[in-house]
Amino acid sequence: MEMSWGHVAAQCAGDGPPVVVLHRDLGPVGTDALVASLASRRRVHTITLPGFGASDLPPWVRSVAHLASLTGHVLDAAGLAGAPVVGLGFGGWVAATIAATAPARVGALALVSPMGLKPAEGEIVDQFLFSARGYAASAVGGAEWLGDMLVGEAGADPDAFLDRSREAVTRVAWKPIGHDPALGGLLAEVRIPSLVVWGTDDRIVPSATARQWATCLGTDRVVTVDGGAHHVEVTHPDAVGAAVASFLDPIDAGA
Repeated sequence: MEMSWGHVAAQCAGDGPPVVVLHRDLGPVGTDALVASLASRRRVHTITLPGFGASDLPPWVRSVAHLASLTGHVLDAAGLAGAPVVGLGFGGWVAATIAATAPARVGALALVSPMGLKPAEGEIVDQFLFSARGYAASAVGGAEWLGDMLVGEAGADPDAFLDRSREAVTRVAWKPIGHDPALGGLLAEVRIPSLVVWGTDDRIVPSATARQWATCLGTDRVVTVDGGAHHVEVTHPDAVGAAVASFLDPIDAGA
C-alpha cells in the first residue's frame, strides 16, 4: 500500500469479516499460526508497522503516538477503520494508542501480552541491554523457537531483519522503555469490547500487568495461558487463536 509518506507492507488471508493484526517489536514474524487460525473464518489483514520489515518510516516519526497516527491513516486508506484489531506486544501498544486517540478506528481490541503500560509489579525488560538475538530468544521462549521462526519468515538475513526492527523501536520507544506514562489516562474514557491474553512465563513484560490492562479497558475478559512466553502466540498458538476467536465470534455476529 502506498501512502503519501511511503510504502506500507500488508498481507491478507482468509475470507469473512475483517480483522487487523499488528505485530510485535521483533517485526512481522511469528504470526503465521495465529493468522491461519483466524483466517479459517475471517479476512485477516496483517499490517507491517512503519519502520519494520518492508514498511517505510518517515524521518520525523519519534514516538509510538506518531506511529499510531500513521497506522490509523493506513486503516482508513485500506477501508479497515472500525474493524477489530489484534495487537501483539509492541503492536498492542500501537493498537491501544489508536483506540485511545481515535476510538472510532477500532471496533474491538484484543491485546496479547501488550507493552504500553508501566507495570505496577516488576518492570519491562530493556532490550538494549542484550544482543538482538539474545532479547529475541528470551521473548519467544528460547533459541529453538527463534530459529524456526526466523528461518521460516525473516528471509535470507535474519540478523539484518532483527536490527531493522530494533532501530525502529529505538526511534519511537526507547525512553521510557516499553511504556507511555499517559496511556492509562488516555484509555480511561475509552469503552470498546476488549480482551487481554497473557502467558504465565513472559520474561519481557510481567504477566501481572494483565490486571492493569483489564482495569484500564474496563473489561473482565482476561485469558491466562499457562507456560506461555511473551510471544505466547508462538509457544501456544492454539490457545491464543481459540481465545481471540471466542472473543470475536459474537462481535462478528453483531456486525
